[in-house]
Amino acid sequence: MTDKFLRICLIVSMLIPLQLTAQESGSFGVNLGIRSTAQLGLTYHVSSAVTLRPEVSFGWWRHELSPGTPGPTSATRTEIGGGFDLLFPVAKAEGITPYFGIGSRLSHIWYDRDSSNESSNRWVLRGLFGVRVKLLERIAAYGEMFAHYGDDSGDYARSWFTIGTSSLGVIVYFD
Repeated sequence: MTDKFLRICLIVSMLIPLQLTAQESGSFGVNLGIRSTAQLGLTYHVSSAVTLRPEVSFGWWRHELSPGTPGPTSATRTEIGGGFDLLFPVAKAEGITPYFGIGSRLSHIWYDRDSSNESSNRWVLRGLFGVRVKLLERIAAYGEMFAHYGDDSGDYARSWFTIGTSSLGVIVYFD
């Protein structure tokens, strides 16, 4: 299934016209978003038809389990990763830009349950649909719906599929 998904994403991305007449061409900004982890990334509008969005991400969770529960009494999870999205705006009207995109993400996860330490590697392929809204001259907010297909290897090996929404993200433009 993964090879088929990659082929479909490649074909779709090649069919999109890469117009170099850009209303936002060259716009560069820093974005902060939250999905399951906090992401810090760059937003670069290559043209009116393509936006690049690389990111680094970090997440840390701690869970305290109820007394009397069999097994560990606490658990922590730390995740560090990076990703890359290709975004394709579909229209623009009065500061509102809907877009769709494809992307991937790689991360490493460490689990600590009492004295037990485990880890896994995670890769994710994602498709998304979002809307970017200009708030001020150099500030925009965005929200997204996504479909993720991922695979964890290591101590928690599994494949999974998720559909969901992200929290709002913010972009601060520098040019």
